[in-house]
Amino acid sequence: MKRLHALCLLLCLSVMAQAFNLDCYSFPNSNDPLQIPTYVPDSDEVCHPDVLYFPQGWNGSKYWMSNTPYPSSNVAFENPSIVVSNDGLNWGEPPGIENPIADVYQGTDINNNYNSDSQLFRYPDGATIGLIWRQKNGWNNELLKLKTSQNGIDWSSASTILSVWNTDPDLNESVLSPCILFNGSSYMLWTVNTKVNPRGVYLRHSMTPDFSDSEAILTDIGEFPEGFRVWHMDVEFIEGFFHMLASVGNPDTQEGRVLYLGKSLDGIHWSFSSQPVMTGVYGAWDALLYRSAFIPDDIGTGYKVWYGSMNTPRWRIGYSESQVNGYLEGPHNLQVDHFYDGQNHYAISWQAPTEDILGYKFYLNYELYATLTSSQNHINLTINQAAPHEERVVIAVTALYANGESDPLVERLHIAMSNPQEPALPRDQPGIFPNPFKQGFYLDKASLRGIVELYDLKGRRLMREAPGKDQFIEPDSSLPSGVYLIRFITVDGASHTIKVLKMK
Repeated sequence: MKRLHALCLLLCLSVMAQAFNLDCYSFPNSNDPLQIPTYVPDSDEVCHPDVLYFPQGWNGSKYWMSNTPYPSSNVAFENPSIVVSNDGLNWGEPPGIENPIADVYQGTDINNNYNSDSQLFRYPDGATIGLIWRQKNGWNNELLKLKTSQNGIDWSSASTILSVWNTDPDLNESVLSPCILFNGSSYMLWTVNTKVNPRGVYLRHSMTPDFSDSEAILTDIGEFPEGFRVWHMDVEFIEGFFHMLASVGNPDTQEGRVLYLGKSLDGIHWSFSSQPVMTGVYGAWDALLYRSAFIPDDIGTGYKVWYGSMNTPRWRIGYSESQVNGYLEGPHNLQVDHFYDGQNHYAISWQAPTEDILGYKFYLNYELYATLTSSQNHINLTINQAAPHEERVVIAVTALYANGESDPLVERLHIAMSNPQEPALPRDQPGIFPNPFKQGFYLDKASLRGIVELYDLKGRRLMREAPGKDQFIEPDSSLPSGVYLIRFITVDGASHTIKVLKMK
């Protein structure tokens, strides 16, 4: 089991300021739950919804939902299943399917061997969907399982994409409410760990939907008002950045109560609404709120929500659409012009959303790069980070208003060097490329004179080299994926530290 990288040192060195448009949303409660069929005879109790939406339809239906039946809180029936709809409200089983999709435990120790927490995701080929779920595998082991399908009816055999132990001396872990997505270049997986105090949300990266060798990165999702903590969540990648709908509640009673909305540029650093976007109605069918799913609405500024209720004694799913009040419109029409002469030069411009803006914030690789006035709707910059063949950098622009900051307009750019063996031109601060890196990284010319050190986030030095004319650095191949710090020490004794991300 890999060690968890605590981010406290990283946060002290570089806090990424995010204050996106969050408090303009609210979700009204539904008077009645949806009628969703289950494979359990004479039962409509169901929870853990997750929804994929295909505007033109996919294999006969626009909406595909995974869920877990849960009659009378009996874990023997909590096996992920599939239903479909063409309006998001009326649901049925697709013709020919045999629910449940997950493999059903056949033994007698059901309290230590059961399924839960399903989620659907899309593969980048556009033809395949995946279904993951959490499997309790004895009292001290939890597995994340995966099945795939190209028609939603016939599913592959199950594979294990992650195994964790609550007896591991380095990372005592559970993997509740797994959320997986493909962000355009890699797969990302978020999970909730209830085996540590305080409860934490972890992120893993992988080039394939298998996270067995991926390092757990602790996000900065902390405590909510009243001491509440995340219990279940859904994460979506919308318009270039990450959105989260989190069910939070009292960690001592292990239950969810309300829903909060969160947003992030990198999936690690999150901002949340200052108050719940939805609260249960005492005495109603949805008195307590549980794992919920969401997608963008048809306009693009709000959400469609399928929300779970854990009101004893019944488990149901309702539907809501966000109400938006005071939405702050973000910039429009991001234009990027690229020129390469040994360095990657970019001229970036955008259009003002309204006449009421005070200025803009420009983010580069998830960190604030510049704050601009309302008349500065463009920026020129040189990006020296590049891989031997290709890598991505992330740029984002938000609009500043008197009462807040808009959602970002985000672009992920491919950059390349025609001859990566030649060092880049000098820059003000030393640095590396690519970042994130896999096997190794190149040094900018400004980094070649002096010492280069690599540290983990516990402050342990893992490498120390004087590169001289050797521009390529290759750390120990056993180094796990995760966040690290690189320290450059110049010949005159000055030092400069940057954060880096290693990926498998």
